[in-house]
Amino acid sequence: MAKKEDIEVLKAYLQEALDFHKLFYDLSPEDLSPYSQEIDSTETVARIADKYGFDGALFRNLTSDRNLFSSEAFDWLEKVINTIPKITATIENHTDRAIIPEEAELLTVPQVAILLGWGESVVRQRDREGLLPMPIRTGGTIQWSRNELKSWIDAKCPPRQKWELSKIGKGN
Repeated sequence: MAKKEDIEVLKAYLQEALDFHKLFYDLSPEDLSPYSQEIDSTETVARIADKYGFDGALFRNLTSDRNLFSSEAFDWLEKVINTIPKITATIENHTDRAIIPEEAELLTVPQVAILLGWGESVVRQRDREGLLPMPIRTGGTIQWSRNELKSWIDAKCPPRQKWELSKIGKGN
């Protein structure tokens, strides 16, 4: 599901939760069956929460084991209402690691994978095998010079050893 769709589902769910919150004290047990306030998008919201590092269980099994008129149920509803904006903010601030900004001079493994049309594991494997240009390693981060990768591709992707020798021959 795309970010925009995730946010729309969360906002609709939040609105329904807020509406229920307003009605909470006006309801009597006869007004509700054990599952009546379960929202159709419950599982979708739970999956979105899981996807962005939140506890999707908060949104699953809403009423089956909960007295609707207890302080526990009210606390749960408030937690739902407070959590959804946090999930939405996380989605809005989430950046795709594989997006390559035009000004980027150094490319990460996900970005190189996109550039070369490979999976990230293939990039790592070919780096270990010496089939890519020498990366720049800082801490646990592996990056490649964008310009060097373009030149390497133009040279028909020679193995690292041959590539490094050709750079010496060119005076680079």
